Amino acid sequence: MMEIERPAREFIRPRYPHMGPMEKVIWDKFLLTTPLKFIKIEYDVRVGPGYVPKEKYPEYIIRMAKALTQLRIDAVGHQKERIWIFEVKPRAGRSALGQLESYRYWYIKDYKPTKPVQLAVVAYYIDPNLEPIFEHRGIYVFLVEGKKYGSSHTKPFIYKPGIYTL
Repeated sequence: MMEIERPAREFIRPRYPHMGPMEKVIWDKFLLTTPLKFIKIEYDVRVGPGYVPKEKYPEYIIRMAKALTQLRIDAVGHQKERIWIFEVKPRAGRSALGQLESYRYWYIKDYKPTKPVQLAVVAYYIDPNLEPIFEHRGIYVFLVEGKKYGSSHTKPFIYKPGIYTL
C-alpha cells in the first residue's frame, strides 16, 4: 500500500480524544494553517508502563489501572520521513517541555519506530524563559493566533526547530 501524505487540514475532526475544548480550538487552527502533510494522525496515544498493581486483582482491573495511568500523547503525526509527537496547550512552558521529553522516551521504547521522532508543541504563546530551551532541545514550537497572541507576529515557516507563528 502506497503511503500518501495529505494536507493537515484533512485531519480535522469534530472532537479529539483526550483534548479539551480549548486544546481542540488550538489544534484545529494548527491543522488549518500548517504546511505540514501527514499520512495519518493518531490521537490519545498511550505510552509508558503505567501502574500495574502488585496485588492480586482480576485481569480487567489490572488492564484498566494500566490504561488509566499510562502517559497519553495528544497527537502523533506520521510522515514518510518522520514521526511527529505533538503536545497541545494554551502556553508552551515547562509542563509541555517535560511531557514531550517523556513522550519521546516512552514512544521510542514502546513502538520502536524506524523513522526519526520529532517533538513539537502547538500553543497560543510561549513562556519566554523556555524559548531558548525548546530551540536547544530541537523542539518545534508552533504558535497559532488566539487570545494571548496577536497576528502582528508573523514569520515564514522554515523547516528547522524553532518558534513558528501560523
